[in-house]
Amino acid sequence: YGLLDGCCNFFNPLQPDPKYKGGRIRKFGHNNQPVKSFPENYYTTDAFTDHAIETIRKTAMADPDRPFFHHITYTAPHYPLHAKPEDIAKYKGKFMMGWEKMREQRYERQLAMGLIDRERYQLTPTDSDAYDWETADQEFEDHRMAVYAAMVDSVDQNIGRLLQTLKELKVDDNTLICFLSDNGGCAEEPGGRNPEERNAGPIDDYVALGPSWGWAQNAPFRRHKSWLQEGGANTPMIAWWPGKIPAGSVSSEIMATIDLLPTIASLTGQQVPQDRIIDGHD
Repeated sequence: YGLLDGCCNFFNPLQPDPKYKGGRIRKFGHNNQPVKSFPENYYTTDAFTDHAIETIRKTAMADPDRPFFHHITYTAPHYPLHAKPEDIAKYKGKFMMGWEKMREQRYERQLAMGLIDRERYQLTPTDSDAYDWETADQEFEDHRMAVYAAMVDSVDQNIGRLLQTLKELKVDDNTLICFLSDNGGCAEEPGGRNPEERNAGPIDDYVALGPSWGWAQNAPFRRHKSWLQEGGANTPMIAWWPGKIPAGSVSSEIMATIDLLPTIASLTGQQVPQDRIIDGHD
């Protein structure tokens, strides 16, 4: 169940943006069949979670001792910037410091939390794609970052729902959860950044975050999505497994998403299928 394409309208995946890619409609499916309608008050982040919870309940209740695998791919916070008004309201005005200051604050917070050390990770200089904050439409910029934050907030709420489901099913203490992103912050800006034409948040517009915020989110790294500098290619992963992974521990081990299949197969005592092995390597 879900999107078979890169991104879509969060409130109605069948509603395209005529200003972006010629009004292309993204493919959305369920059990290999296209989904042709969506109910009112639909929101993809909630819907993906609803379906995940339903599937996990069926699997765990059918055979509590059998390991299950569930891959849930939230498209948030990918553009378009679509979020619920009540979530947006939490963050309105919180980004008036601008992208440069936000970067500095996030860097210092990462150091204080022990996620990185100053000697190995130094804050890179201003990105060449970033705008000048002093001449930017600051109210517009604050608003679209607030919508972005609201989208992340919604993901957080829904992960909470998933964790609560695992707890209710009494499998939370024996479930490995890996949370990661496929790339660094997105700097694309389809449709431009004219506040008279673009309005982040509601169903009827297709606003993106742009290069300034997109780059700043990757602090302390350089660049952003579509670049091979660390800001584009290096992302953190959170792994949660009570009793197996020490709480609060940090690993600097480098991995790629192709490492997940053999790792999960090993943890569950399974063999990697032979057609997934290339030149003797998983």
